[in-house]
Amino acid sequence: MTKIYQDISFSPENWVSILEDVYRVSISDKLDSIDIAWDGLSEVLPTLEGRYLLVLKRLYADGLTLKECGNKMPRKDKLKGPIGTERIRQMKHKAIRMLRHPSRKKIIDSCIVGAWRLNHKQ
Repeated sequence: MTKIYQDISFSPENWVSILEDVYRVSISDKLDSIDIAWDGLSEVLPTLEGRYLLVLKRLYADGLTLKECGNKMPRKDKLKGPIGTERIRQMKHKAIRMLRHPSRKKIIDSCIVGAWRLNHKQ
């Protein structure tokens, strides 16, 4: 990871919408304890490439729009100016697709199923 990405911090409250995008359903009402589900997501997020991780942080945790995110993203090429909103949208969707990959989703699933079982014991 380059120096730009080392200061990225995560908080569970801001990442529920990422889980909802990964599962394509509203899960906030289904989980009593988001902390356990966060354990799985926090284990998987560092495996993403730095630029995709930064896009997710800026869009979900910081609440920036696509345009604002493009203005703040560092460019990989030596061109000047912001990254376009379409490119930021593509990066966001690729990051979500990466989180849906079976190997990553298996880790998230195990924590979410564990949280559901823990909270719904009879």
